Amino acid sequence: MKKIGQMYRLGMWMVRPEKVEEFIKAWQTSVEWLAENHPDGWSGEAVLLQDSGSSNKFISFSWSTMPEKTEELLAGIEFQSFMAGIQEFCEEIQPHRMQVVFSVSR
Repeated sequence: MKKIGQMYRLGMWMVRPEKVEEFIKAWQTSVEWLAENHPDGWSGEAVLLQDSGSSNKFISFSWSTMPEKTEELLAGIEFQSFMAGIQEFCEEIQPHRMQVVFSVSR
């Protein structure tokens, strides 16, 4: 169970229909790069969900046990170049930072 206050990054992606496969691959590559280049080793979770009714709509979410260091990497030039490539596949991107205010799991 995640703690109250845990920060998440959430993205809502509307991908050009002809670019869906390229988008998925680019998103995966960017997350793998982040995990490999994290200064203290990345520990967390990153998930990409595809809408079952509209295959060009996606939601991504991620969290890290070291959010400050992850944010530093995300703001860097190398990761921003990944994002620039991903943006080329999209019609719209809505990034969000979210905080857990309630959580239950069994």
